[in-house]
Amino acid sequence: MHYSPHASIILTPDEAIMLARPLIAIQPQFERQGASLRKDTLRLAKDILSAAGKTENAAHPTDKDVEYEHITVAQAAEILDCSPRNITYLINHNKLTGQKRGQNWFLDREEVESFKAHRDNRSAHK
Repeated sequence: MHYSPHASIILTPDEAIMLARPLIAIQPQFERQGASLRKDTLRLAKDILSAAGKTENAAHPTDKDVEYEHITVAQAAEILDCSPRNITYLINHNKLTGQKRGQNWFLDREEVESFKAHRDNRSAHK
């Protein structure tokens, strides 16, 4: 590692790889906890590994891959054009599936959209 007089740090390829690999590896754990590294930081880490001729291992399926995209109660309410309170009612009465993380409920976007399509289809036939 070398310091430049212009407040820059110059890393060797091995040092850059040493910094980039853990950033890539920790991102799935951050996502499972609802956090994320900055996109430009991840892009830089991937570029470093790519430029160094090192490829990333194939990503292992994560909960996010398996569970689809989760949305908040407020987002579900917007999709269904109802109140957030109605969404929690639907969860509590097993009409929608929700996952509680801390104080917040999360729902599968695909399930909410399917529920909406079914509801809209039923009301169109009345």
